[in-house]
Amino acid sequence: MAVSGTKLFVGGDFWNAGAKPSTHIAKWDADTPPGDLLPPPAAPILSSPANSSTGIPVTPTLGWNAVSGAASYRLQVSTVSNFATTTVDQTGLTSVSYAIPSSTLSTATTYHWRVNATGDAGTSLWSSVWSFTTVAGPTTAPVLVSPVDQGITSLTPEMQWESVAGATSYQVQVSASESFTTPIVNQSRSGTSYQISEGVLFYATPYHWRVRGSNVVGNGPWSVVRRFQTLTPVPATPELTSPSSGETGVSLTPTLMWSAAEHASEYEVNISPQSDFSTVMHNVLTPTAFYPVPSGVLGDDKTYYWRVRGWNIYTGGRWSSAWSFRTTALAPAVPVLVGPSNGGGDIVLTPTLLWRRAERATQYQVQVSTVSGFSTLVVDVSGMTDTSHVVSAGLLTNDRTFYWRVRASNSAGPSGWSGAWSFRTIVAPPATPTLHTPSAGAANFSRTPTFIWRSVSGATSYQLQISRTADFSTTVISSTGADTVFAVGSALDANTRYYWRVRASNAGGTSDWSTRDFTTSNLISEVSRLNHSLPTNFALEQNYPNPFNPTTAIRFSLAERSMATLEVYSYVGQRVAVLLNDELSAGVYESRWMALELSSGMYFYRLMAQPLESGASPYLQTRKMILMK
Repeated sequence: MAVSGTKLFVGGDFWNAGAKPSTHIAKWDADTPPGDLLPPPAAPILSSPANSSTGIPVTPTLGWNAVSGAASYRLQVSTVSNFATTTVDQTGLTSVSYAIPSSTLSTATTYHWRVNATGDAGTSLWSSVWSFTTVAGPTTAPVLVSPVDQGITSLTPEMQWESVAGATSYQVQVSASESFTTPIVNQSRSGTSYQISEGVLFYATPYHWRVRGSNVVGNGPWSVVRRFQTLTPVPATPELTSPSSGETGVSLTPTLMWSAAEHASEYEVNISPQSDFSTVMHNVLTPTAFYPVPSGVLGDDKTYYWRVRGWNIYTGGRWSSAWSFRTTALAPAVPVLVGPSNGGGDIVLTPTLLWRRAERATQYQVQVSTVSGFSTLVVDVSGMTDTSHVVSAGLLTNDRTFYWRVRASNSAGPSGWSGAWSFRTIVAPPATPTLHTPSAGAANFSRTPTFIWRSVSGATSYQLQISRTADFSTTVISSTGADTVFAVGSALDANTRYYWRVRASNAGGTSDWSTRDFTTSNLISEVSRLNHSLPTNFALEQNYPNPFNPTTAIRFSLAERSMATLEVYSYVGQRVAVLLNDELSAGVYESRWMALELSSGMYFYRLMAQPLESGASPYLQTRKMILMK
């Protein structure tokens, strides 16, 4: 720099100086006269790497010559020669070299670099600009060749891959896990293959492997990860142990047994009726060295052949020698009862006992008893070939519980007894009823009689018939019910001979008829209108006389045309007479009733009148009266 014309203040004094632009900066101090300024350091001279050199590592050490008077150096590295942008701009360097940190430079890239020096007298000019090109590292991942993905290999497979441009060596890894945290193989090879040594890999084990290229620059990307699995050895041939060859009397569900075969994870079992296994009737895989044959596979009294071979997940071994056995002859299955249904009732005295045909049965035996333990027998029949038996007449009795069972037999012996079922026979038909009222040949009897007969033990219903003819070719009344009392609703003809009969029924049948006759009275139990007055209210008056024997009068009033019913009931609520059941107009009426056939006691009479014009609710009134004979 040339200085003139301007005052510079240096160390407390002013100097006139004139400045002219320069490419470096000079420095002085207060004790240095202006004419004795110190010059700045010289520009450094670059030394290595040589200018325009190639194949430089991405972590090179840049060097230059030392400069006299330099206290520090500044280094710049850029991908452009004008250093508009810098990759490295390092100041304060006190040595004459600088190692570029890793991950700073890229491979296969040209870089420009320069250095200046700084000392007490100022900063030098920049050095000349040199350039270098970094080495090209492996840019692609190797393509794996063998083993193929998911392939099966020996325990010493050769790992092969394709070469990668720029790679001088390859790193191959094999691991049991896809993360490769603990690789089993971690080798560097100059070629594109690697043979795994014996003792490194295990049988039937999955492994993962990968490869990457390397050179002086570093490592390239890893290949895709492939998986392979080592072979499983061929299973050894099993040796059969039980049942022994030619054994007889073998169960229909035997357990077949053999020695465990090395390298076998499961076993295939064949069972055939032919020694050449041209037909395999049962084929199964089992993980154990034994196999319980399930029921339904083998038949009784038959010869079978069997053999076994080992399998693993990849291959099967050789078949064992074939052994034979003969199954035992079996007794027949237990019969299944069909009918009469268990616990059934109302069974006839000559029932047909039914059961299902039992497997392997040639004969059947049936027993019937009055006790569930069959200590005494009513029926004991054997040698039957059919699946039914009709119980002979005279062996069973009415209304009693019986137990029955069946068993089958063949040449091997009898089966077990079926479960015992029970049934109850039908009750006996009821006895003939005894008629009570009207008595046989009764004369002058009420035209609205009440028929009464004695109850019969075991009867569930009774049928009453009334006829004008002794043969009952036609009937006036025919009624069926459970009561032993029947009150006639409408008056019978006066002075007429009638015949009546009753029979009892139940599930066991029907009794004979019991028959009587009677003749009705000339007197009629009829209702007559007393006058033509029109009452305003419905009413039922007390009978008169009361007590009475055997005739009484019952008066009642109807306020409008009505359907009227006048009935007589016993003290226990049985209807014994219907005096009226007809439509009457409004008025006052009287009914005269003869109770010849009834015994002394308290009775009730009831009027029910349903108005037919106003639609009002029915009128209902009940009173009591006493018959005293």
